[in-house]
Amino acid sequence: MLSQLLAWTLGALSVTNAAPSFSFQQQALVSCSVDNIPGSGIYEIYSKGLEGAAARSYIPGQPLYVSRSTEDARSYKLFELTAKDNNMISLKHVGLESPVTVDNNNWLSASGSDEDYENFKLEAAAGNPGYFVIHSAVSRNRVWTLDSGDSTIMMSERVSGAEGQLFRFKSSEAPAQAALTPHRSSGGFHRPAANCTVKAGEYRILDYMSNAPVRGNAVSQSIFTSREIEAYPGDTALWRITRVGRHGGTYTIKSIAHDAFLGVTKSKNLAPMTGSTPTLFVFKPRETDCEDQVVIHLADGSGVWGLDLANGTRTTPVEVQSVHGLVTDSQSFVLELATKKATLRHSNPPRAPLASTSPATDLPRNSTVASLFHSRAAYRAQSSVTAEVNTGAASSIAPGRALRDPSRIEPGSAAQISQRLDYIRTHDENSGIAMGTATIDDSLFEGDEANSGDAGLAPASSDEEEDPELQPQSALSQYLYSAKERIRKEEKQSGMPACYHRGDFFDRPRHPVFALQRASSHEFTPTPMYSCDIFVWLPHLLPRQPVAFKCACGWNDNPVARRVRRLPEDYFLITNRFICDASRHNNTGCGNNYQGTDPIILAQLPRFLQEAYPAYHSQRAAIDKIMMWMFNSCIVKRLGPSPFSDLASEIQHRLHARNELMYYSAAEHYEFYGTEQIPQFSKFSDPLGYAGSPPSVGYLRSMYTSYITAHRTYMDRAQAALPLDIAKADHTFDVLKYMGGIKGETVWKAMYSIGNQWEEVRAHSMTLTKSLSFVREMMVSIQESLRRIGHPPTQILYTDSPQSLLAISDPLHSSRVIDLLEYAKLTGFVEDPKTSLHALIGHVLRRSYAPRPGISERWALPCAKQDITALYLETSSVWQLWNAISVREPVGLPLESNQYTPGMPITLVQSLKPVARGFITSHTEPVLVVPLANSGETFRIKITARHCLITITEVLVPQAMHKLHRCTIGEVQSTGGLAVVSRTQLRSRSLTPALPASRTVFGYSQPAPPSSALEGDHTQFQISYQPNSEIRFEFWSPTSEDEFMSEESDEEIEDNDEHLPVSSGHGHNSTETSIAEAQKYWSRVLDDAFHFMDRLIRLLSKKHSAFKHFCWDFSAAIFIRDHEDLKKVRAAFEARGISWDYALRAMADALNRRIRRFIPDRITLYKRLSILFQSYQDIVCSTQKPGIHARFFSSEAREMADRLLDTAKRGFLSDPPNIPLYYVMGTDRDGLTVYR
Repeated sequence: MLSQLLAWTLGALSVTNAAPSFSFQQQALVSCSVDNIPGSGIYEIYSKGLEGAAARSYIPGQPLYVSRSTEDARSYKLFELTAKDNNMISLKHVGLESPVTVDNNNWLSASGSDEDYENFKLEAAAGNPGYFVIHSAVSRNRVWTLDSGDSTIMMSERVSGAEGQLFRFKSSEAPAQAALTPHRSSGGFHRPAANCTVKAGEYRILDYMSNAPVRGNAVSQSIFTSREIEAYPGDTALWRITRVGRHGGTYTIKSIAHDAFLGVTKSKNLAPMTGSTPTLFVFKPRETDCEDQVVIHLADGSGVWGLDLANGTRTTPVEVQSVHGLVTDSQSFVLELATKKATLRHSNPPRAPLASTSPATDLPRNSTVASLFHSRAAYRAQSSVTAEVNTGAASSIAPGRALRDPSRIEPGSAAQISQRLDYIRTHDENSGIAMGTATIDDSLFEGDEANSGDAGLAPASSDEEEDPELQPQSALSQYLYSAKERIRKEEKQSGMPACYHRGDFFDRPRHPVFALQRASSHEFTPTPMYSCDIFVWLPHLLPRQPVAFKCACGWNDNPVARRVRRLPEDYFLITNRFICDASRHNNTGCGNNYQGTDPIILAQLPRFLQEAYPAYHSQRAAIDKIMMWMFNSCIVKRLGPSPFSDLASEIQHRLHARNELMYYSAAEHYEFYGTEQIPQFSKFSDPLGYAGSPPSVGYLRSMYTSYITAHRTYMDRAQAALPLDIAKADHTFDVLKYMGGIKGETVWKAMYSIGNQWEEVRAHSMTLTKSLSFVREMMVSIQESLRRIGHPPTQILYTDSPQSLLAISDPLHSSRVIDLLEYAKLTGFVEDPKTSLHALIGHVLRRSYAPRPGISERWALPCAKQDITALYLETSSVWQLWNAISVREPVGLPLESNQYTPGMPITLVQSLKPVARGFITSHTEPVLVVPLANSGETFRIKITARHCLITITEVLVPQAMHKLHRCTIGEVQSTGGLAVVSRTQLRSRSLTPALPASRTVFGYSQPAPPSSALEGDHTQFQISYQPNSEIRFEFWSPTSEDEFMSEESDEEIEDNDEHLPVSSGHGHNSTETSIAEAQKYWSRVLDDAFHFMDRLIRLLSKKHSAFKHFCWDFSAAIFIRDHEDLKKVRAAFEARGISWDYALRAMADALNRRIRRFIPDRITLYKRLSILFQSYQDIVCSTQKPGIHARFFSSEAREMADRLLDTAKRGFLSDPPNIPLYYVMGTDRDGLTVYR
């Protein structure tokens, strides 16, 4: 931790030695030049055609002109010249901070924008020493020319001997101080401020002093400022600001209330005026940063806006005033959009650097504290590092590479180092295991029909297009055909179908009751009960239809209508066709036919008619919108397509059974008997009869996929509009069980989702690994979206790996900190980036370093002398460590094209895992003859440009298969070690062996807190058991019969065998836990309590007699209940005679909704957890066999407990101050507040 803080501090201090910024007093105004061509510097430009007149401009976007005037500010005739190759130059107007360009009318002007500079070329004029012809960089014949009529400068054709096309450059000193704008905060002088660019829109213009808006009460009346909202309409304070001209340097201001542009009256007042040319304005910042206050100039330079403070009324008029010296507060205004504050930006382009004779140097990273480090003071250029380094380090330095000063980061090196470290992180095979977050997934997808490959998804595409075709002789076909003919006849007779006349889209058959009544007097048959509703859709007969629908083409015959799935029974949709007539004379059509349900036809209807259309179409069928909405709701409630298909099938079968019962009951009522008088009722699936067809699982899945795809744009918009004040980010794996795969294999391994405080998903991303490299880009896009929508930025983020995410999400950390341990892995010194600092120092420097614990948490207290000495020792050690590892070439990276040379040491990897080490070997033959294992035969492997021949010298995974050699890596070495491998499998390596990784599962953590942490007064914490409790607890003490402990473990805990459970006798003394401590933000990326507890609980034996007690106390140690909420809830239980112990066991969920729980500050939490772990770690299970003393905490659990204490001590778990984590949902019937 301290090494990272030190690296950041050294990087932050590097700015003190940065090159000084440009100033006229410190830099040469004119650099050396050759061939009499002026070099970079500040110049005045004079025309030979009007001797003694200098080029100048004081309005952006207006032509340059020449004048002998001496009244103008001197800066208006100064130009900054930047010399380039081939006599090419670019010019910048000093007074307006704008590049000199050529506009559309060929006039030279200071553009007033931040566009690229325009290039010109200088050509010495023959016979006129000191004068030049300035021509375009594109064409030599287009040159600067003085217009003798109005003294302006333009680009025109070259004329031989014309004095108006000759100019000379006169070097100039700094502009006079009268032309400079004083900066009030620093007392220094700056160059005149550039223009501001204002985005077009509706604004309020506020007086800087009183924050009162500028109002226009009437046309031709002076505008004024007033804060009396009731006295004036709100739109009188709204003004539309619009850019004018190609470059956008000038603006018009228009009153919204009166639709009139602002102008200047004869009495120098500003007023909305009609019938006159709009007055142009220029916005300039009052200060050089252009963040808040602006000064509104008239574009002709005649004055600025100002308040008439001598008016003495409740309103203050705004008039045109001149500026003498400084701009006053009464001449400053603030632009504010109708919805939020306007953003202004400088329009001046980047300054061209002046020529300098001194070479550019890289910046020292720690110059201000150099004397602290012996290695820095002893450093000499082009010499070896003074630290005593492992002999293998120097041997790995590239030949011919000059040693550099490790304190200097060359340009571009920081970005390259960051990219290499990211590669090492994302390609670390043990990254998940080292963090203790590996997910073991043995058989999640075995036996899951929803994820058994393509079999479950195969019917979807076919079912989408499948619709049971009606037989021509079936009852439904006959009914649909007769219905179509009847509708056509009704349209011819009355102009529209009968259902339209009665105000309905549906042409409905008789209800079964009336159908059976009619059948009783004619032929008693069930055929009328097979009929379905028909939705009649004739767009040319609908209200407000387009005129183009007049040309109807006809009706459908095969099929007559389209089946639409619906509950409780399907219906059919009948429509006509339209032709886009190709024989029209005035507007020839395409000649295609379109169904009345075609999207092209529906899109031409009014929106309310489109919404009335009832179905979503597939290729040959359709599904009713209401049924799709029901299915969508079922999906949300975890009712998938299979149970929904069963639900629809059961409802339709029950409807068929009800109709069949009605039919036979009616036959009995009307006294029909026998099979001749009572025809049999059709079966549900009979294609000639009832023809029932419930939707299949594949059809529902396919239609739902199409539905979501069509609505995804709107869902994404709704998701992007959600707030994210408090974020919760985590990987999830369960949802992938319900996603399809390819040949039984899932495509994605996890889904990373970010939710807000209302448990709404704000963003998600499918991932192949648990790498967090994509999270930074996701969070940046989310924050930009929040800013655009107007939501506040994210205040806090909860996640299961706060340290890893903080390194990615915190720009300060990720851009200015180099983790020495990760860099040590990059350079091949260690295998595990979580190696301890003292172990790394011992391996690299061959020196002993004993860290002093406990210093890092005492920054707010006075430092003792021994602590200062320890800090100095650690700082010096870190610096010497950086000196040693920074000179070695990185390893573990893919080889560059120039590294595929014989003798190059390499590591062979398979799926990110190193399997062998060796060297690249040269070869003369294009093939390698390889013997087959245990057969005596050989075969040939071709060595292509994508392959490389290597010699394996060390096998790391003997049983790893080599596909090209058809054997294992161990067998390859046994047959000579020559192997043909793909170049993508090779990584660079060091000849010096790296420090091996820790053998523990969870890697190395920071040292555990010392036992002295329990001395003195602590925050009160009550554990749930006592030694004499009903459950018998034994406390471990070492014996010779302890079969679970090694000799090393016995020695470690020999001094701790007298530890007993900590009682609750600790007073609450917050001498260290102050209010200031609780108000600190130690991190804005926090660990979530569930994963925090799970990391330890999953390592404990659930059969241990103390397990349940520990889980209860673990939660109680982390969460502290709110005292006021607890008092009210306990009073409610006492009023009803319910014991509190019973409520804790049986009503935990209800209690958590009514009692807020908080995680205390880091010091209090650290002490509570220390008491908990010390109390439980050595408990012996009371159910163990005699003589077996299994401690509750295993060695892995003890290591994890130390890591959890370190996490709590860093503040990654404590609740952030001043951020509400609970929301009031209401009050229940008992008067208790319900929280969320």
